[in-house]
Amino acid sequence: MLKLLPLGLVTLLLIKCSKDIDAEGDKTYECKYLPGITDTSSRAAFKTLKGHVLFSWKNHENGWNYSIVPNLNVSPAEDNVNISNTFTGEDCLKENLSFFAEGEEFFWCRQGSIETPDGHKIILSSPPDDVVEDLIEFCDQMEIQLTISF
Repeated sequence: MLKLLPLGLVTLLLIKCSKDIDAEGDKTYECKYLPGITDTSSRAAFKTLKGHVLFSWKNHENGWNYSIVPNLNVSPAEDNVNISNTFTGEDCLKENLSFFAEGEEFFWCRQGSIETPDGHKIILSSPPDDVVEDLIEFCDQMEIQLTISF
């Protein structure tokens, strides 16, 4: 289910997802299950309290990298993007999403830039519209809530 955020919340999310960084973290990553987040034996029975943040950016092979991190109060989501929760490709993204509980919320941050704790500088961006539409349909089928920041 696609949700649009109220303007004030979108503004806060964009500020949170925006830092002025010139370089980019554009390498590719293998497909992996998210440690401590996805259990490959079954779909989670319960959704998390605050959901997760999904980040996306283009890699040097013209594919797309994604990172899913818990939406925590302890630290900003972008501070938790690292090699263990970053992977390449829509198939891998769908596979990881399929293990989350029905009703789980994802906030897709695809604008601005971030610097990860391990020193990678990433310019966030969005895949082409057909890929975005496919991911929206997939989330709808999985009964996952996907909120996209514009």
